[in-house]
Amino acid sequence: MKTSLTTLIAALAALALWTTPAFAQHDDKEKEDQHGGAVVKHQVPTTYAAAVAEIDKRLAAIDGLIKGKKLDDVHREAQVIVDVANTTAALALKADSGVPKEAIKEINKTAKELAGKFGAIDKAGDAGDEAATLKVYGEMVALQATLKKHAPAAPAAADGAHQETGGK
Repeated sequence: MKTSLTTLIAALAALALWTTPAFAQHDDKEKEDQHGGAVVKHQVPTTYAAAVAEIDKRLAAIDGLIKGKKLDDVHREAQVIVDVANTTAALALKADSGVPKEAIKEINKTAKELAGKFGAIDKAGDAGDEAATLKVYGEMVALQATLKKHAPAAPAAADGAHQETGGK
C-alpha cells in the first residue's frame, strides 16, 4: 500500500510539472491578447552574447516607440525582454559562454531586476505617461549595461546563436 501511495504521489507531481508550462504559456497568451496585439516574434538566444544583443535590440525598439509617442506598444517589446532576461543566467553558466564565473551572481540578480521592470513599463505605457515610461526605460538601460559588461563580443548574424519563436 505504501508503495502504491508513493507511486501515485510521484505520478501526480510529474503531471503537475509537465502541465505547468502549458498553463503558464496560456496565461501569457491571454495577457498579450488583452492588449489587443499580436505576439512579437523574436529570436530565442542560445548564447549569452546573443541574449544581450537581443535585449539591446528590444530596448532600441522601446526607445523608438517612446519617441514616436506609441507608448501603448512598449509592452510587446518589454515582454520579449522578460523572456530573454529569464534565460541569461543559464546561458552565462554555459562552459563556452565567455562569461567569468564570478559574474554569474551579478548577472542573475540583474536579469531578474530587468525582467521585473515589465509591470512598471507596461503600466506607464498603457497609461500614456511618457515621463514614467522614460523613467522605467532608463532603469532598464542601466540594468542592461550591467549585463552587457560581462558579454563577450557580439555574435555574428549567421552563427546559429538564435532560434525563431513566437514568444510567450
